[in-house]
Amino acid sequence: METYPSGSRGRFAKSLGRVFRCGGSNPLVSATSLASDVAASLFRVVTSKIDCYNNPRFILRIFYMWFVYILQSQKDLNWFYKGSTNNIERRFLQHESGEVQSTKAYRPFKLVYYEAYLTKNSAQNREYSIKQSGSVWKPLMDRIKNSLAEIISG
Repeated sequence: METYPSGSRGRFAKSLGRVFRCGGSNPLVSATSLASDVAASLFRVVTSKIDCYNNPRFILRIFYMWFVYILQSQKDLNWFYKGSTNNIERRFLQHESGEVQSTKAYRPFKLVYYEAYLTKNSAQNREYSIKQSGSVWKPLMDRIKNSLAEIISG
């Protein structure tokens, strides 16, 4: 049985451990227990495909991963927040502590989904498509709800 720290950090770690088990649209995503492990996993995947020594910008990109994430309110289980960030742990803690005005009334949260990207532009484009397009949001939401149902039932 895994143990987690108490409070917001514990909920964040536990959420990451249960992140969307049926896979995401980005093949680089790795469901792990800590955000730093995500970067390590991505580093292993990406370094096997890129000649790091001949690409000086590669090192900078690894340390500035961007994430598109979805939070589910634990007050209203039908309320979801979609966003992007380069530090998923910090952003989750900001939402949990009430620093984000648009989510303050819906605390506490569970991180139910995230995708990792190498560039800010890619992450923001994906966030925009999730927010604007029902044809993107609906199938993604169905997959998330199915995954959450599997976790609850199994």
